[in-house]
Amino acid sequence: MDWSFGSQMTNGASERLMEASRGFSDALRDAGTRISRGASEGADYARSLGEDAYTQSLQAARSTRKLIEKRPLEAVLIVGLASFAIGWVLRRLQEPSAPKRPVPARATRPTRRRTH
Repeated sequence: MDWSFGSQMTNGASERLMEASRGFSDALRDAGTRISRGASEGADYARSLGEDAYTQSLQAARSTRKLIEKRPLEAVLIVGLASFAIGWVLRRLQEPSAPKRPVPARATRPTRRRTH
């Protein structure tokens, strides 16, 4: 029996496995790099959005303050009306929502006339 053929196949298979493992580790490294880069870009984007939202909220607060300083009576009136409307809506939402049942008609008795 000649075992040299089997050992050649084994050596060839082991070489292919080594090549595949190197390629696999390279692919894993590349994927890790891409994931890391994507996470970093996502964090930068989220940070930028947060800064923009903060800046816009500061600008809105300043403009609201200036508007209230210019027209305090109108501001109080608007806040009062809005508070009333919100309170009315909340009260309606808190009411029990029992289905309305029709009121049954009363049975009418024949009326008796008194005779004296």
